[in-house]
Amino acid sequence: MVKIEKNTESYHRRIGLYISTFIHLLALLLIFLAPPLTRELPLPGYEGIMVRFGNVEEALEQNEEISRANKMQNKMLKQRNLT
Repeated sequence: MVKIEKNTESYHRRIGLYISTFIHLLALLLIFLAPPLTRELPLPGYEGIMVRFGNVEEALEQNEEISRANKMQNKMLKQRNLT
């Protein structure tokens, strides 16, 4: 009869362990998954980031000036190397 009690005790202990593990895992899932599910998206005040790339016409003019300056520099360097 002692064996029967021992088996039922270990059985109940094992069932208790399974139930406790399940409940704890369920609680952890609720803790980690509940806040993102209840949050309003997009967050108010964070709608986006404004980026200013500048004026396209100004950029083209600057590029032309830079290319002219580079051409002048190259001509001057070539003349120095030839002499």
